[in-house]
Amino acid sequence: MRVRVIFPKLQLKNKRMTDEEVYQLVNNEFISKTLGVTEQYLKIHQPVYVNGHPKIDRIDREKEPDLIIAYLPVKDEYFYFAVYIDTLKKEIFNIGTESRNIISFMTTSEILTSKELLSFVNFTPTETWNKGDLKQNKKTRLDSRTR
Repeated sequence: MRVRVIFPKLQLKNKRMTDEEVYQLVNNEFISKTLGVTEQYLKIHQPVYVNGHPKIDRIDREKEPDLIIAYLPVKDEYFYFAVYIDTLKKEIFNIGTESRNIISFMTTSEILTSKELLSFVNFTPTETWNKGDLKQNKKTRLDSRTR
């Protein structure tokens, strides 16, 4: 005997928060300091600001379905403010700190361009350059003897 069970469509309570909603929540919290922990952290440390707003390096939606963690770099430090957001209530419920880990991966090629090298990997680099590009000082060009 075979039994067929049909489940009704689940109603998704978690309407995905947009990046803009996350930025707005974080910005409002760092202005109004509604959580006591925000005020305590800001007495000691400052997030990096861009155009008057806290910079968010990463918005993590991967840990739990109803949780977003926004990572804000801390000025002159090697850790992040981690802002925990309940996506069902669309509110911040905690702020903590997490270490800032950096991984370096460098490739070079005499034949392939940086765009061609990127086609082999599944991540976004923080910087790339090709032979003949201007160096960061904008005065000299990269040649085969430089990275």
